[in-house]
Amino acid sequence: MNHAFVVGATYHDRVGAYRVVSIEDDRLAYEYSDGIRREGSAERKWCIHRSMVSDQRASHAALPSQRPRSNDDKGFFTHAEAFPIIAKAIETCSASHNKYMTHDKIVEAVMKDPQGQVILDRRPDKTKSWSAGVLVAWFSKVFTDGTSEWDGRFERKKMGSAWAYRVRRTKN
Repeated sequence: MNHAFVVGATYHDRVGAYRVVSIEDDRLAYEYSDGIRREGSAERKWCIHRSMVSDQRASHAALPSQRPRSNDDKGFFTHAEAFPIIAKAIETCSASHNKYMTHDKIVEAVMKDPQGQVILDRRPDKTKSWSAGVLVAWFSKVFTDGTSEWDGRFERKKMGSAWAYRVRRTKN
């Protein structure tokens, strides 16, 4: 194992603080302050933890691997600054109903978010809708690649040609 988690200790990811409940092989059970337990890969969570520590040491400087690589995107945002905005929109939507939040609704939420507006203003040559769509597309790409720190928090389904998200429902 390439992690150093300690049962009972508290760690952070971009969603917030969580406490390690148990570790078995590569499966990590952890609990956020909302009291709901989640489970995921210990290796992946350790990479996220190390990234958070590195980000803090670098005073929130963006790591090169967090920059979009597409020539069209021109690196106008980092995953670390954009993805929490998207996650917050999905969580807010899921708190009021059980429906999936569509790509278009997430784009609208990013455009309304004050920090989202700061990011979108970095691309004056494109519409805010286009730029917000790029953020959401990258969120979905990282989720598809299996490297999203929110894969244990959200579930998704294909709606039309895009992904829709909601907070993962716990099984009773």
